[in-house]
Formats: sequence, C-alpha cells, structure tokens
Amino acid sequence: MDRREFLKACSMGVAASMLPQFLAYAEVLEFNKVTLTDADGHPLKSDQIQPKTEYLFQYPYQSTPCFLIDLGTPLNTQGELPTSEGTNYQWLGGVGPKKSVVAFVAICQHQLQYPNKALSMINYNSDKSDVAGGAGQIVCCAHNSVYDPMQGGKVTKGPASNPLMAVRLEWDEKTDTYAVNGIYGHDILKDFFKAYKHKLKKEYGRRAYKQLVEKQAPVVLGSKYSQMQVMC
Repeated sequence: MDRREFLKACSMGVAASMLPQFLAYAEVLEFNKVTLTDADGHPLKSDQIQPKTEYLFQYPYQSTPCFLIDLGTPLNTQGELPTSEGTNYQWLGGVGPKKSVVAFVAICQHQLQYPNKALSMINYNSDKSDVAGGAGQIVCCAHNSVYDPMQGGKVTKGPASNPLMAVRLEWDEKTDTYAVNGIYGHDILKDFFKAYKHKLKKEYGRRAYKQLVEKQAPVVLGSKYSQMQVMC
C-alpha cells in the first residue's frame, strides 16, 4: 500500500437458540444459512471468540466483509434504530452463552469504506478512540463516522445517517456453534458493488465477487484480514 492508495481510500467515500440478533419491522433480507468456522473449517466455538476483539468473515457475498464481535457484556437491552427513510428497526441484542456476540456488515453507511486485503479504514476499536471519545466503538476513519455495537450499530457521531447493517446470528446451545442467515438495515450492497466493481473483480474474480457464500464462512482476526488497519 503506497501513499497514493492510502489517500485515495481516505477520500472515497429450543435445542438451538434461534433468536436472531436483530429483529426488524421491515423484512429481513434473507440469504443462505452459513456456518461460521475457524481457519481449518471446523465450526467456530464460543471460546475461540475473544472478548472485545475484531473478527471478520465474508457474508452474504464472497466480497462483502462482516464484523463478528464478542462485546464482553450481555446485550439484552431492546431498542429501535431509525434510518434516513424513517423506518425503525428493533434490535434484541446479542447471542451466545453470554448473549454478547454481535455481527454487522463491515461497510460504512456514509461512503462505503470497507476492510480489504490492503487497508481497513473502518474498524472496531476496543481501546479509547480520539474520534469516538471512548472505547468499544466501530469507527470509520475516512470521515469519522462512529457506530456503537452496544446499540445495534447506531450512529453516534459523524456524517453517516444510517446504522450499520446487522447480520442475523444464530447460536446452537447444544453444539455451541454459530450460523448467519440474513441481514437487516439500510441496504447498501448494490451501491457497494457499483462503487467498487473493478476493484472487487480484481481481488475476487470476475464473477466470484458477487457469488453468494454457501455453507461455511471462515472467521479471521481483523488484524490478519488487512495489511494495514487505520485507527483514529
């Protein structure tokens, strides 16, 4: 990653607990049910998700990254999140043994910044962030939008007007495994593909970048996903 690329990125804008992480008044965008796995293809277990640590996986498409975070605190509080269209989304917190695991599409709602192999301008910051004014926030350093995962990805600061898209998580209590099967929120995926079409084709393949993920999605540390993480 050279300075020119960096500056360009800155400028662009039951037996199973099947309770979804987020419920919405609007219809959920249904996609394949996909099991989250470790790097070796084994189903991800709760003890492999370190609290207050950023993980990433691809869903619902091969080129769309998502955050997976154990917030370290039970997230039982319900709430409503308004969008710029006036639609309200109701969320019901986290899943897992402590109801603390959440997931979001890792694409900024402002100008579509996202983590790629070279650079990530949007990250979960477990430490204090100068921009956010505190710790435990998802911050996009391109234009200083801040999202609170404890409040369903709600915008707390910056130019973004919509919450992050939430990924619907499932946790199977008997097997201690995780799956995803849909997303909620202000849909920006078509805009994302339009904005980054050529780049995504180069990174994932001409057709593969818009292929749906099937069956399994490997989960990796955010620090290993991108060569450079920009924190602010």
